[in-house]
Amino acid sequence: MNSGNQGQDVNVGGGGTVCSWATTLTSVYGTVSTCSGPPPQLPTVAGGTLQVDTTIASEIQLPGGTLGGAGRTMSNLVIGAGATVVRRLADWTAPGPAFTAAQVRGTNNPVWTVRLDAADLANFSEMAKTVPVLAAGNGLTGLALSNISLQADDFPGHGTWSLATNSTGVVAVYDPDELTVPAQDLPAAERGSVYNFQFIASGGVSPREWAVLAGALPAGLQLTSSGLLSGTPSVAGSFAFTAQVTDAAGLTASRGFVLAVAESPLEILSVSLQDAAVGEYHTEMLAATGGTVPYLWNVVAGSLPPGLVLGSDGELAGTPSAAGRFNFTALVADDSGSTAQRSLAINVSAAPGSFEEWSGGVPWPDQASAAKSADPDGDGLSNLLEFAFATDPLAAGAPWPVVDVVDTGAGQMALRLRFRRSATATGLRFTVEATSGLAAPVWEAVAEAEPGGPMTGLSPQILVEEQTLPDGASEVAVTETRMPGEGARFMRLQVAEELP
Repeated sequence: MNSGNQGQDVNVGGGGTVCSWATTLTSVYGTVSTCSGPPPQLPTVAGGTLQVDTTIASEIQLPGGTLGGAGRTMSNLVIGAGATVVRRLADWTAPGPAFTAAQVRGTNNPVWTVRLDAADLANFSEMAKTVPVLAAGNGLTGLALSNISLQADDFPGHGTWSLATNSTGVVAVYDPDELTVPAQDLPAAERGSVYNFQFIASGGVSPREWAVLAGALPAGLQLTSSGLLSGTPSVAGSFAFTAQVTDAAGLTASRGFVLAVAESPLEILSVSLQDAAVGEYHTEMLAATGGTVPYLWNVVAGSLPPGLVLGSDGELAGTPSAAGRFNFTALVADDSGSTAQRSLAINVSAAPGSFEEWSGGVPWPDQASAAKSADPDGDGLSNLLEFAFATDPLAAGAPWPVVDVVDTGAGQMALRLRFRRSATATGLRFTVEATSGLAAPVWEAVAEAEPGGPMTGLSPQILVEEQTLPDGASEVAVTETRMPGEGARFMRLQVAEELP
């Protein structure tokens, strides 16, 4: 390699000294005078010939600026046969060497390549459709288009590039692809569930805007201008519509689509029920979702509390007459025949002062002993009477009602019935009845106490007295005054459970 003298040839791989860095030559800037060190640039000379053969490199990249260093130019440039010289677009438009067409073509007619990359296209607009490559008057304008190629692999658009000449010089021309809406499979939607689908278009000039041209989307869905179909459909069915895209040049393309919205699965939403109370009206609605309305409800297993009914419309209503926890299975059927089931339970509390409330505080030895008609202590009083008299159902010897005759004075005698009465048993009716014979008795009420109310005589001959006992219960005495000669008289006590 010879360097440093004006007018000398500089041979790189084409004869003379072959430097080891020649095969990696990619630039022509810099100042070197020897082959030593890292790959050098073009030697500092005022003139000469840079010969590049295909034995050295198949592509040589030449940047803009002045070849050979500041203020210096090369008088000639010989390109090896089959070589390609590549320059970025930015370098074509920068101050460059005063090459003539004949000099750069040489005898081998090399191909000069314009490389478009992201930096070159930063300010490019698809609408402009042209990018200046070589301005008129540049030293290379004598090149025929057949000697210039174009690389635009980095451009992110949808179209093709080509070179052309106009009054400004050489330009790169962009031709966008035809605007189209390709076929796309819309995934099925489900009523009540979030849905998202992004439509795509190809070709045309960005930006592009989407709209529904014909038909209708399901209620709850919308198509944004960016082509996103999203929302939560509130109805089921098959929905046909046409989506249209418009590009920045005003061109349009459209395609028809069909979106299927399936019914959400039929499901019972109610998982727990409100507590109810004996003797109190109760109402609530069971809820379901999905399927096809209307719904029909039914109980298919277990049992509801006595007094409660599940209507076909899902309303659970009525006045419970028994306390406890009641388990049942509710079934709902939709209009298409689909069904769903759920196990439910409702708690019914005893009414205050009721037998059930009182019974809940007794340590019964077994379930049978807790029945109203049972007599677990064997004293002849049923559990209902033990409740009415405020006595212990598990301890024999509870006092029975007593009938006796008392002298009221002035020669009058009276028949009296005495009994204990619970102060908390509000769900009972006490009735004292009397009759004049037992052969074919006709009993008539002479005194009565409604549930929770006081004992009241039903005629002027009836005297009612009531006093509180030490244990909180009361003793009731019902006396009927009789005149001499009126004959025999008999009394009895009737106790009946009566819900409020």
